[in-house]
Amino acid sequence: MSGVDDVVLNLLAALIGAGFVAGWRWLRVQFRYRSARRFWRPLLQHPTHVVIAEFLSDDARDFEMAGLTGLGELHSMVELLDGLARADLPTSSRVST
Repeated sequence: MSGVDDVVLNLLAALIGAGFVAGWRWLRVQFRYRSARRFWRPLLQHPTHVVIAEFLSDDARDFEMAGLTGLGELHSMVELLDGLARADLPTSSRVST
């Protein structure tokens, strides 16, 4: 029975170690994004609408041929949604122009 006891003891130690690592990662994320959550949580209590401009002038056609939205605006929207998701805040991927 000594071999079975050793295996059980090693499995228990592995489970405790895995739990410690998972808890440490969770605490690290909570600590890292505490100020972001404090800032964004009141703003996200109500439905949030992000407005992205449309380019209607001919001057903007040099860098946005379709005339819809700018690539920089789309990148900033993706960054905003990713940041909110990393901070465990509610996000909505619905974007309208």
